[in-house]
Amino acid sequence: MSALLCLRYLLILFLLPVVGGVNGNCSCDEFCRGFCSFSSYQNTTPMTQNTTTLQLYRFTPANITQLEGTNSGDLAGDLSFFMSRRALTARCAVEPGNLRCFLAPFSKIWFGVWNVTISTNMGPYYSCIPEYTNPNFTSWDVHRYSCNQDCNNPTTPGVSSGCPTVHKNGSSGPDGQKTCFCSRAQETVGLYGKPPTNEDETTRKVNTSISRACAYDLSPLKNKSQCNQGYVTKDINIHFTNYNSTLEACCNACVAAGDLYCDGYQIISHNGSYSCYLLSRSSAAIAKDVDVVTCGLRSTLPTPRIGANWNWEVGHQTGGYWFSHLKQGKCTNNQNVGEGCSWKINNGPVFIEASCVLEHLDNALGATSFMKQCLVQMNCTADVVQSKDCYYRCVWEAVGGNGYPPKISFSLLETTLLQAFDVQNTSVGCKQIA
Repeated sequence: MSALLCLRYLLILFLLPVVGGVNGNCSCDEFCRGFCSFSSYQNTTPMTQNTTTLQLYRFTPANITQLEGTNSGDLAGDLSFFMSRRALTARCAVEPGNLRCFLAPFSKIWFGVWNVTISTNMGPYYSCIPEYTNPNFTSWDVHRYSCNQDCNNPTTPGVSSGCPTVHKNGSSGPDGQKTCFCSRAQETVGLYGKPPTNEDETTRKVNTSISRACAYDLSPLKNKSQCNQGYVTKDINIHFTNYNSTLEACCNACVAAGDLYCDGYQIISHNGSYSCYLLSRSSAAIAKDVDVVTCGLRSTLPTPRIGANWNWEVGHQTGGYWFSHLKQGKCTNNQNVGEGCSWKINNGPVFIEASCVLEHLDNALGATSFMKQCLVQMNCTADVVQSKDCYYRCVWEAVGGNGYPPKISFSLLETTLLQAFDVQNTSVGCKQIA
C-alpha cells in the first residue's frame, strides 16, 4: 500500500462519526461536531442516518395548529401527559393563574395528531411553554412559545424568569436531560422519556412507606410543628400497633371525609399504639403536649382542593416519549429527513376537541370493575360525579399516579384514544374540527 493510500485511509477513519450511545457516551463537543447523537428513538443505532415515521400527538389551546417550536408525544407519551392533567379544569377554577392553566378548561382545548418522519439521531430535549404577557404571570400568549433546555420557568418581557443567564453544557435540565448548546441542538429532534413499561400491580416495586391515599394528597410533612397551628382534632377511633396500618387507614378516612370535613391528619403515639386524628380548620390550636409522630395537610388554598396534586405523574408509570421539534430542524417540501433537516410532516394535523377525548376516556374507565368498586367505596355515586374529588381519587388510583402502579391496563386507554381519533366513523370517534 502506497503512502498516499495509507494517508487517505487514516483520514477516512478519523472523519468517520463516533458512535455515541444512549447512555451518555456522547459528549457535548462530539455532538456539536456531528460525531454522535445524544439518544436514539426505539433503540436504533446512533449516527447511522436512520429515520422513523410515527404519529405525534399534542393537546393544545384551540386554533394553535403549528408543530414547530412546541412539544409532542407518541401515543403512550401524550396520553399519559393528558391523564396526568385529568383534574386540570377543576384545579384551574380554583387557581387560574397557574402556568398549567393555559391547557384549561378542556372545552377550549384541542387534541391533534400529525404523521411525521423524524431522524432517529436525536439531540437534547427542549421544554416549550407559552410566554406570559404581564409581570404577575396571570395571563399568557399561546401564540408565542419559549423553548429552553435548562429551564421551563415562565417568561415575560422585562421580568426575570429565574432561568440561567449563562448556559452550561452537560448540566441537567428541568426534566433531568443532559444539556448541550450549539446550532446542531436546535436542528435535531429532542427526545425525553422511556419505553412503555406495561407493568402491573404485581410486578412494580413502590415506596410502601406512604400509602396510596396519602400519596394522592396527604403525604406526611417533614415539619410536624405545622400540624400544631390553627387546627382542631377529631378522634375517629383508628388505633393500631403498626404505624403503616394506622397511616393507611387515617389517610383513607380523610380522603373519604372530603375537603369540607378533613383538612389533614395526625398520627399520635401512646403506650405502644398509634391513633389517628383528623384535622379541621379552626381558630383553636392543637394541644402541644401530645406525641405527634407525623401529620399531613391538604392544600392551604381558601377553597376546597379538587384533584389533589397538579401533576399525577402518570407518565412515570406507563412510559412513553416526548419530542421537541424546533423550526430550525424542519424540512421543506423539497427536502428529505437527513438532508440538512431532522423532521418532516407527511400529513395532518387532524384535530378533535379535548373534551370529547376526555368523555371517551371517562366512559372507558367507568366501565371497568375497579372504577365501579372504587366509586362505591368512596360513596361517590351522586349526580355529576366527575366534578367531585372522590371521582378524581378513583381515576388517580386507576391510572397509577405518583409512583403507584395502575389498577387497569393502560392499553385500554391507548385503544380508547385511537378510537377517539377515528374521525371517519363518528359513531365511534370524535368529530374532526380542523
